Amino acid sequence: MIANPAVLVIGISTLVVLASTYWLCPRPWARALVAIERARSGVRSRSLIVDGRRFAYWEGGAGTAIVMLHGFAADKDHWTRAARHLRRRFRLVAPDLPGFGDTPAEPHEPFDVRSQAARVRAFIAALGIQRFHLVGNSRGGHIAGVLAHDFPDGVLSLTLVETHGVHSQQPSLVDV
Repeated sequence: MIANPAVLVIGISTLVVLASTYWLCPRPWARALVAIERARSGVRSRSLIVDGRRFAYWEGGAGTAIVMLHGFAADKDHWTRAARHLRRRFRLVAPDLPGFGDTPAEPHEPFDVRSQAARVRAFIAALGIQRFHLVGNSRGGHIAGVLAHDFPDGVLSLTLVETHGVHSQQPSLVDV
């Protein structure tokens, strides 16, 4: 037996309208889906002024801090899904690097890796984090490596994922 035809038509129409808004207006859908993922992962969006710049970041969890740096053309939400698995044991902090996501860039300032590492170090210090694990992906990995080298005082461990800018004296199978 088929349900009430009017209810069926309304249900199908609603699905068609929702599906078309997904394709016609993807930005609101993306914002909503990111908000849902953040909520599931237990992180909250925050901002902090450091040296006159507003850093956007998310934070969640408790314990020893893990600072997570995203790659080029990405943002803090690169790490959101991983947060769900780490937040019970660690305090997680994922900033938008200057020039990406919601952290603005000044056109006149240098954006070399060392400059970005110094900005991230100032951000970490402004949060009051003295000792932390550091994770970086792609260009964020390059920045993390320089940060760990230039400011080794508080870096407990360094994890690099698909890191840009790291070269080995021994060629790997990928280099051949």
